[in-house]
Parts: sequence; structure tokens; C-alpha cells
Amino acid sequence: MTNVEVTDDRMVWAGVVTTLTSMPESGRQANLPLNDNRGLTLTTPCCQTGVMNPPERTAAQQDTIRRLKEVRTEALEHFRIAQDLARERRDLIRGLTEEGVSQAEIARELGVSRQAVQKMLAV
Repeated sequence: MTNVEVTDDRMVWAGVVTTLTSMPESGRQANLPLNDNRGLTLTTPCCQTGVMNPPERTAAQQDTIRRLKEVRTEALEHFRIAQDLARERRDLIRGLTEEGVSQAEIARELGVSRQAVQKMLAV
């Protein structure tokens, strides 16, 4: 554990000097040190700056994590496909409206409201 040095209203921890301003002097309890936080608001050594060893996983946990990654990849692909289809739908609707077909007529053909067609055009 890294040593924490507290002097007056300053704390030196992991080479970082901080000023203790979270509680006014009159509000501190006499039996508590100046800093009862113990550096928890600072970056924990090794979390952001070093190497952390991954925890041991059971075979079932490893399988679940592998499947989770597969599902995430599939979901991202389906999202991309949905975006492509929405773009194509918008272009088709624009083409029809440019040819003089009203949004209300398109809505009737699709079985949706005219407002839904407007939203499709906006996306």
C-alpha cells in the first residue's frame, strides 16, 4: 500500500499533493484525521496506470462472456443493417413524393399514420 502523508490541510499520496477542502475546520470531529477519505477520490494505483491481472473465471463464466461478446457483435451488425434499411426507406419515400405521391397516400399503403411517414423522412 502506498504511504499517505498528511500535513496541515495538504495530503501527499502517490506523488500527488491535494488540499483538503471538503470540510471546514470547525466541522471536523476531533478524533478523525484531517483526511478521512484516505485517497479514495484519487486514481487507484494500477487501475488506470498499470497492469491489472484479470480475475480467475470458471469455465461457465468464460462461456457466458464469450457468448455475451458474440451477442454484442450480432446486435451491432443488426443495428447497422437497420440503419441501412431506414436510409433506403427514406430514399424510396422521397422518390415517391417527388413523383407527386402524397405522404397520406404512402401512409395508407404502409398502414401507418402520415406523421409516421414524416418521421421516416426525417431519419
